[in-house]
Amino acid sequence: MDAWRAELRDLYWHQLVVVPGRAVVTRQDTTFADWVGAYVDLRRLGSSRADFTRFWLYDASAEAVPRNWIRWAVRHIQTTQKISGGNPADEQHSSYLVDADIFLSADSRYVSTLKIVRDDAPFAMAEPRLVSGDRCVPILDRLAAVL
Repeated sequence: MDAWRAELRDLYWHQLVVVPGRAVVTRQDTTFADWVGAYVDLRRLGSSRADFTRFWLYDASAEAVPRNWIRWAVRHIQTTQKISGGNPADEQHSSYLVDADIFLSADSRYVSTLKIVRDDAPFAMAEPRLVSGDRCVPILDRLAAVL
């Protein structure tokens, strides 16, 4: 079983069914519930943990949840490198790479991470390119060099 499957099962179960201390009436995190509730019946979603688990472990595809898959993959690869305060933001930003063709950054570790993730992604995502961080060179020249 792919690790992303178990992680997303736990994330969505927690946010849509358990959600301790939030929205006591509905027991749902409103952000997740507002988004997912437009597509599924939230009352039925939490009626069977076994069915919910079966869906995430066997039926869901990475292509159907590319943003979640990318965040999981970036977070996983980041654990093999130096951890910094920017890692959570990098992970969040990576979810937008399904909306772009090219992604430019002067952060060599992040670009390296994204290249690894892109090589394994089962769907199209932006090609990460490293931009020089040399501030003696005008930014437009640095951008033009990688484009």
